[in-house]
Amino acid sequence: PEILAFHSAPEWKGGTGAVMAILKKGDKASALNRELHARR
Repeated sequence: PEILAFHSAPEWKGGTGAVMAILKKGDKASALNRELHARR
């Protein structure tokens, strides 16, 4: 996975010292997810 963004967490999510991150899936995981959730 690749980190796209990060930010300190709000108080209700852990506050100071906690971090929230947005991750990018790898190509393999993305392809598997498309297969699992494809609308047919």
